[in-house]
Amino acid sequence: MKTYCIQSILSKPEALIVFQGNIDRLVKYFVLNEDNGSFLQFSRLVGVAQKKLSKKDLKTCDYLEGIVGIPIFSSRFINVFSHILNDDVDFYPIEIQCGEVVQEFYLAKIKNYMNLINYEESGFRTLRDGSKILSHPIIIHNSLDDFLIARDEQSKSVWVVSESFRKIVEEAGLKMKFNETL
Repeated sequence: MKTYCIQSILSKPEALIVFQGNIDRLVKYFVLNEDNGSFLQFSRLVGVAQKKLSKKDLKTCDYLEGIVGIPIFSSRFINVFSHILNDDVDFYPIEIQCGEVVQEFYLAKIKNYMNLINYEESGFRTLRDGSKILSHPIIIHNSLDDFLIARDEQSKSVWVVSESFRKIVEEAGLKMKFNETL
């Protein structure tokens, strides 16, 4: 099965979204699946666009890249995918601030965790203390069960989408790029 990483259609540096507030808490809930997300009842999610991201970019892009591995999707994406991904993803509104403009996007909490990475064939980097961490190339198993979007069970910051996901995005005319994984 082909799998893909999503990228923004923007190819400029300094076009990331910087999350405001307690980033550790966001990572624990959205990436590591270690929190119940109760803090979201009392918090408004806010992201600030880095200086190279323009108001026009916000209106054009259907996927934005954040400083941590939490997918950020547009309202157009939600209109197409919210019912399709209902079992696999929870969406939370986030205000993206770009100068004086505020636009609503959605953070995606991927609930589908799978054994995606082929650790025997993937690259690793040795740290000073002798321990190893996953590095490039990251090799994804090619014999995965059918899915649309998933995070790796062990290296939870790694997430991919399927060929079916890519086709739905392209048919809907949504603006994001796909890079096929190894």
